[in-house]
Amino acid sequence: MKLSKTTTLALLFGTIPTISFANTETTNHNYNEYDYKEPAEYVYEYDYKKPVRFFIGLNAPLIQYQNIKASANSYEETDSVTKINNKIFENTALVFGADTDSDFRLSFLISHNSNETKIANISTKTKQTNLGLVLDIPFLKEAETKPFARLGLEYLNFEQTDIDMSGSGIGYILGLGITHNFTNDIFGVISASYAFGKPDVDVSDVELSYKENTFGLSVGLGYRF
Repeated sequence: MKLSKTTTLALLFGTIPTISFANTETTNHNYNEYDYKEPAEYVYEYDYKKPVRFFIGLNAPLIQYQNIKASANSYEETDSVTKINNKIFENTALVFGADTDSDFRLSFLISHNSNETKIANISTKTKQTNLGLVLDIPFLKEAETKPFARLGLEYLNFEQTDIDMSGSGIGYILGLGITHNFTNDIFGVISASYAFGKPDVDVSDVELSYKENTFGLSVGLGYRF
């Protein structure tokens, strides 16, 4: 059908003079059946972006400054500890969550590690488990490097067997950071955060009033699916 229509059109254009202009022109038209193109209204171009992309990654603290205040009856102790993470892989947290197409990021953090702390002039090792939920709010969108603000909650549980001390509770996280996209799938994060909370703490079955404030700097690496 394409060939017969083309042949008919060629004959018509070859025999009927052009009357749209005052000056008559003669134009030679060479038609070929392979010149046929789909009409513009049927040509679609897709620019598809996933509304949500899941990711998994690792996050490691570089340095932490921790201020602790504990009191019970007539006893009161305040102490400050600065920790530099010399054992990156032992203190790394697992992170997973989702990125939205508007560049908001919701992350779940899971970590379990041992740290040496000092309470009442006694150095002891603490086993601690942290479960966190944080939301990163970007200041820029659709950029390779994006600064963000962070809001979060954290549940912590710790135990110090040397002095029969244990505790658990909810903490709050505020922070700032920068995300850099190395590729469309791989990204890195550096963040500074302030965490504070009042967990329930018992020492030898005696309940303490316990406050903890922590400033920290950490780095992370993630992969999007």
